Amino acid sequence: MNHKIRVLVVDDSIFMRKLISDMLSKYDDIEVVAKAKNGEEAVSVINDIPIDVITMDIEMPIMDGITAISKIMDVKPTPIIILSAYAESGAGPTIEALQMGAVDFIRKPSGPISFDIDKIQSELVEKIKNAVKIDVLSQSKKKLIFEKKRYDVSKLNQNLAIVIGASTGGPKALTLVLKEFPYKFPAPILVVQHMPEGFTSQFAEHLNRDCKIDVKEAEDGVLIRRGTAYIAKAGYHMMIESIDEDKNLIRLVKGKKINSVMPSCEPLFDSAAKIYKNNLIGILLTGMGRDGSKGIKTIKKMGGLTIAESKDTAMIFGMPKAAIETGAVDFVKPLNEIPDLVINIMARER
Repeated sequence: MNHKIRVLVVDDSIFMRKLISDMLSKYDDIEVVAKAKNGEEAVSVINDIPIDVITMDIEMPIMDGITAISKIMDVKPTPIIILSAYAESGAGPTIEALQMGAVDFIRKPSGPISFDIDKIQSELVEKIKNAVKIDVLSQSKKKLIFEKKRYDVSKLNQNLAIVIGASTGGPKALTLVLKEFPYKFPAPILVVQHMPEGFTSQFAEHLNRDCKIDVKEAEDGVLIRRGTAYIAKAGYHMMIESIDEDKNLIRLVKGKKINSVMPSCEPLFDSAAKIYKNNLIGILLTGMGRDGSKGIKTIKKMGGLTIAESKDTAMIFGMPKAAIETGAVDFVKPLNEIPDLVINIMARER
């Protein structure tokens, strides 16, 4: 990009609009070209001015952030970063925004009016610079068609397990994939989605409402059951521990960040590979960075099958690309073909 990154700041507080704008204007490659005090103004602005990235508050009068995101994605798809004062109990709207297509999110440090907004300055700038690389327009034009097949779940391999890793763009991708698995699906699914603490429980609740399978936030010591997806609890690494041939437990471990994140895909993928061996399917979806690439190699080494989301549908191709470059990926598929591939593998591997 030759020009400065053109940013629209949307917030109902005049103080926050000024503080955010002044903070971003310190950077030579970023320019705040417009401000809006609610979603209605934001929708009007994007029709009149070229915008590269939007920072969007959620709770605003006249038109809230959720409604604005829906309208913007319909009329002029643009990378949107949620910048809001969400509390853990109010994380639901942020999850909804991500499932609708917002590319990332960041919490205001001290409530709706955060005079200490500079605490998140470097993080916000990094997210803006990453967001501008995402081709939201082309992503929005791709109408992902998932094959609607009827599966006889009794004929699927009852011994397989699935592990999935995702980061930026993951909430939407995981929603689309997990919705496709049928009722009484005979495999457990263990998921690492990079999220701040307090968000994974809400994310699991949203998924549980949308999916035919059960979806739960992982808890330490819980027995892993077929037909249930477990979302790694933010702030902990999730691992699997075997207690006998048929029983495996989830272990949540506080530790150091791996690949700058916690939870990381690596502890889950590694521990799962050692327990399930050739009865494991490992999947890496959209995300920034290299998390999961070492674990994918371990899964392959232990006899499991590996899948990476293709560049065609990945919002950010970083994590799938890093896995593919290891040479340990068996299948590279667009998002809409992954559920059917998994079920076909399960039917074949009986």
